[in-house]
Amino acid sequence: MNPEISPVLQSFYDDFKSVCLALQKISKETMNNGITDYPIFIASSLPVDLGILLFTPEKLNLKWYFYISMLEELKKKQIIHSDRIEAFKVTYKSPDDYACFLLMLPEEASFIFVPYTHLS
Repeated sequence: MNPEISPVLQSFYDDFKSVCLALQKISKETMNNGITDYPIFIASSLPVDLGILLFTPEKLNLKWYFYISMLEELKKKQIIHSDRIEAFKVTYKSPDDYACFLLMLPEEASFIFVPYTHLS
C-alpha cells in the first residue's frame, strides 16, 4: 500500500491492477471498431446507470464496479457540458497508454488518467 494515497484510491488501484489488461483490450477494440476515439471507463463504489457494465465486485472479488462509456455518452447525459468538450479533448491522454476514468464515489466524482504500464 502506498502511504501517499488514500485507502479508497489505493483500493481502486488494486482493482485496476486486476482488470487493466482487459480494460486496455476493450479500449482498443472500441476505437478500432470506430465506436469512439474517446473511451472512458467508469469506476464506482456503487452500481451506476451509466455506460456498459464490465466487471462487478461479486464476479471478480473486486471492491469497484467497472463500466465502459465514451465522451459522446457523457456529453449527451450532460456529465461533461458542451462548452467543456474541447478542453476535455485537449486534456485527454493517449488511450493506448492511459485508461481514462470517471471515478465515482457517493460524495464526489472526478476524471483521472491511469497509465497501463505503471500498474500492469
